[in-house]
Formats: sequence, C-alpha cells, structure tokens
Amino acid sequence: MIASDAVSRAVLDKYNSFQAKLRPSDDQFTVLASIVAYKKTREEVRVLSIATGTKCCGHSLIDNYVPGSILVDSHAEILSRRGFIRYLLNTIRLCLEDPSLELSDDVLIERKGDRWGFKDSWEVFLYVSDPPCGDCAIYDRDDHGKQSMNFTGAKLLVDTPGSTVDATGQDKEETDDDENFSRKLASLGDIYINDAFSCSHRKQASVHNITKYINKSYAGPLLKKEIDAINLIIKNKKEPVTCIIGGSKISTKINIIEFLITKMDFLVIGGAMANTFILAKGYDVGKSMVERDAINLAKTILEKSKKFDCKIILPEDLVVSKQFEENSDHKIVNTSSIPSEMMALDIGPKSIENIKSIFENIKTLLWNGPLGAFEINPFGTGTFTLAKFAADLTIKNQLITVAGGGDTASALNKSGVAEDFTYISSAGGAFLEWLEGIELPAISALGNN
Repeated sequence: MIASDAVSRAVLDKYNSFQAKLRPSDDQFTVLASIVAYKKTREEVRVLSIATGTKCCGHSLIDNYVPGSILVDSHAEILSRRGFIRYLLNTIRLCLEDPSLELSDDVLIERKGDRWGFKDSWEVFLYVSDPPCGDCAIYDRDDHGKQSMNFTGAKLLVDTPGSTVDATGQDKEETDDDENFSRKLASLGDIYINDAFSCSHRKQASVHNITKYINKSYAGPLLKKEIDAINLIIKNKKEPVTCIIGGSKISTKINIIEFLITKMDFLVIGGAMANTFILAKGYDVGKSMVERDAINLAKTILEKSKKFDCKIILPEDLVVSKQFEENSDHKIVNTSSIPSEMMALDIGPKSIENIKSIFENIKTLLWNGPLGAFEINPFGTGTFTLAKFAADLTIKNQLITVAGGGDTASALNKSGVAEDFTYISSAGGAFLEWLEGIELPAISALGNN
C-alpha cells in the first residue's frame, strides 16, 4: 500500500469510528482534515490530529472581540494544525520528564542540537477531504470601512514596508511570479504536476514560472477532468442561458460580468453585489454591505446590458435584519424600502418566485456565488430553495446546471442537491475565466519546456 492510500484510509477509518453525535449529520457539508504520521519502515500510520469545519468569524464579531475570548478560525485545516501542535508540545514535555522516551521507536521526534525535529523514519502528511476553494478572501480593511470589505475574519494581515508577505498573506515572491523563487521551487524535483484548477488563473511562481525551470510539467488527472467536464458542458449548452452571479464586490468580477451580458439571456445578480446595483438605481440600502466606489460601474453595466438584450435580474424584495447573527430578528421588505438601520442578507419570496419562473423557461444555468448569507440561518432560504428547484429540473432533464466556486459548492452541498447538478467545479476565479475563454497562465505554461 502506498503512503497516500494508507493515510487516507486511516483518516477515514478514524473519522467513522467516532460516535454519530460527534460527527456532522449526513445533510451537512463540511471539510475533514487530519495530520497523520507515516512510518516508512513498517507502513505504520498514526492519526495525530483530526478535525472538521469550514467556518470563521465574520467582521461583526472580530471588530469587538476581546483577544482570546472566541475561536476565530474554525476551518478543518487550522483546527487539525492546532491539535497537531498540542500533540508535539505534549510529546516534548513527556520526553523532558523522561529522557528515555526519546529513544523509543514509537516517538516521532528527537532532539537535533538545540531544537526538536522529526526522526528520519517518520513522515508527516496533511489530509484534506476537499480541495481549497482558491480564494481565501482574507483582506485588511480598505478605505470604505467594514461594510465594504471582503473579510472572513480568519486573520488580519497588513502589507508593511519590507515585508515579504502581501496583503492577502501570500509571499510576494510567489505572487510576483519571481524568477529566482521559481528556480528554487523547481530545484526540489524533476517533474511538476499541476492538479489545482482553482489556482490556474494565477500567474504565480508555484503554478506558472516553475514550469520554465523543471524538466517536465504535466496536467494532473483532477485538472484534466475539470477542464474536460466544463468544456463538454459549455460546448453542448442549450439556449436560453442564464447565469447567477453573487459575491460581495463588482470590481472583482467586472470582466466576467461584462462578458456575461454579451452571452446570457438573463443575468441574476445576488449577494452583497446586488446591493451596489440597488444603490445605483437610486434606492437606499441601509447598513447593507455595499461597494460605494463601484456605483458608476454598476450603472454602466445596467446600460450595456440593454444593448445586448441581456435582462439583469435584481431582487424585488429582501430579507433584512439589524444583526448578522444566527436566528436574529428579521423581516421581508421591498427592495425600495430597506430600513436605514437594517442590512439586506437574503432575497425575499417574490424574488425567489421570479427566478423560479426564469429557470422554467431556460435550458442552461451557470451559477457562481450564493444569493444571500447562506452560512447563517435563516439567510440561506433563497439560495437553498432555488438550488433545490434547479436540481429538480436537472433530474427531469429540463435544465443543464453548472456551478463553480468554493462558496457555491458549499451552499449546494448544504442544500443537499450537489449530486443532482450536472457539474460542480471547485474553482471560482478560474472557472469564470475559463467560461470567458481566457487562457489560464498556469495551464498554458504546462509542457512548454
């Protein structure tokens, strides 16, 4: 058994050994992550830490919390890392109390000079059940304040003078596609395989320039599968075609929006992005998240859509609340009547029925981005209801449904209909750019050496 098979089997066996009450229910979507030790000499696998989770606290909590009072980041990978660190520290403590333990073949670590390190006989692996979504959406505050920032709360990073890290937490050598850094990465191996479609729209060192300096580079099986599936669906799409596009900022999706209005019969805009369009039409949006410096951009898109006979669908009514919290008090209002002290968090029943009627009269649906704050109950009603409706039409062969993006996949999984969609891509930005026909730099770079 190769290490990867042994590791994945051990993690899944460990997860399934837990009592049902310790695991998410079958109708819940989550990510499973584990840090595993593998002993090469006897193919022994030891699960050191295991966790599930996809959540982190939003800015409404982060802004006012006392450090140490809440667990900010509860992503499975982060939780498993915390458990792993605790395991290591405990092992070091035990070895200091009883130095003979360090000599045991069952202990993973040993002293190496004035530090501790892993014994050569052991390897450590990170297992993750789902590929990363690609865009971590971790940003510092911008000039527009908390209502306009795309911020998950996972970590606050600042681009300081002399820092090797950019504002998103990535190394600048990586994001700048640095030649020397690419050479260093390439020196670590002879063959490079890109199996990350979700990152392939980025011109960065680890997925782009590395191919210049390594002997051979190939597309991995998952990347090939992703591209082949999307191409097949797009080439065979039937008209009329509609796209749902959500997210917080127009500015991050302006190119794809301008492309879509030339190709779509209907463009359904939801999420916080819709608030900017609503504001552009002259309505007050209260305390809703909005991108105020993109109002003119929204107006331009609305005008351009008329030239291409693409009907932009905005919410007719909205679910609003004073608080972005689980089960907070809320009410339904017309889009033109959002109270000044409240924020829009989901589309209302009129909007849902309107979009349903569109679904019934089209043949292909593209979906990128939720229509509301689906992570928080009850603000996922719009997304879940329409996801189930689209899935039913797909089952009846009345609709081709293609979805892309980590948040979209999470929402569809949470609604329980992901398996019924024609295809779901894990990628967000790469998915949209591929639909647009843009050549993805990380893919075009493969095999060019």
